[in-house]
Amino acid sequence: GTIEGKVLSDKNKPLPGVNVSSTARLPYYQKEHYCNSRTAITNEEGKFTLKNIMPADIRLTARSDELGISKTLFIRLAKAENITDLTIILGKGLPISGRILNNNNEPLEGISISANSKSFSYTKTKTDKDGFYELKNLLDDYYSVFVEDGNDDYINIRKDNVKSGASDVNFILEKK
Repeated sequence: GTIEGKVLSDKNKPLPGVNVSSTARLPYYQKEHYCNSRTAITNEEGKFTLKNIMPADIRLTARSDELGISKTLFIRLAKAENITDLTIILGKGLPISGRILNNNNEPLEGISISANSKSFSYTKTKTDKDGFYELKNLLDDYYSVFVEDGNDDYINIRKDNVKSGASDVNFILEKK
């Protein structure tokens, strides 16, 4: 099958250069298995076409790294079905922000922070010299926020069910 459509901003303007990808979700020994990935980049009119997609439940993601936003949709594509009028709206999302300190209340610079949701919205960043971070343009959802020290000096930590828009998601890291 084929999926054709366009990606628009929340102000109804075409968004060129957006990466649109599809992945088929198939049962595989009673576990979910993703395959048959296809990718397209939107043109100047925000239009895209994904071809040769197998019939299945499809995870469709539109991502603009330039704008720092993404959106994931789930659709079912039947055998020999073509979808020709799909519209995806990408708008600025909500942040999650806070500060990361060590157990002496000193800011930690360069600590990796990531957030993901069950709807596959994902973003990552690092703390600044004062330990502050901001995960930008998240969908309105609940997230698991992961804190990882790339130098392996501190114990990694996670907070679940963090609502996008939260501005006080602070962490205190302990030495290993």
